[in-house]
Amino acid sequence: MKLPQHLLMFLLLSSICFAQDPTKETPKRPEREMLGTSLARNTCKPAVDEHDESAYLCRGVDDYSVLIKGDPAKPEIVLVAPDGAKHPVRYWDTTDPGFQELQSSILWIVVNEPKKTIAIDFRLKLERKPGYSQWGHHDVIVRVSPGPVCVIASLPGTPRSSSDSMAIAGAPENRPCIAPEEFEKP
Repeated sequence: MKLPQHLLMFLLLSSICFAQDPTKETPKRPEREMLGTSLARNTCKPAVDEHDESAYLCRGVDDYSVLIKGDPAKPEIVLVAPDGAKHPVRYWDTTDPGFQELQSSILWIVVNEPKKTIAIDFRLKLERKPGYSQWGHHDVIVRVSPGPVCVIASLPGTPRSSSDSMAIAGAPENRPCIAPEEFEKP
């Protein structure tokens, strides 16, 4: 008995499929991730639909992006959510004569378990001043998710500030938003 060609092809392909290894599960994401994003213009792409021709968009994590625009020395920062919503981030009073620059990279802190949270650590270079910048830098932590998007901590540079920043960024959900006038407080 001769089988029709399409049935023969079906049987052949079925046997190949059955002989394959079962699909592997997607690897589980680690409990906590720290991912750096460069804010350098050459690593990002030009922002479309912006009125500022110098604006550019830097990719973040989980489909979030960071829009950089305005004065390169004192840029405006806007967090762009996966749904396209834009959240301006007022990270410092850039008219402050002690403000020197926003560092060219940011650190995303993603906690996947027990409840997913996302925060960003921006590092600012400031003039060394007693009170808020003895070490010449300041960490600003922004809560991304769960919202609302806002600055939740502003820490002057100290020998412990990096570990303090990571502790805050690792549990941003219950921290209150702080106002810009509170940024410089030690």
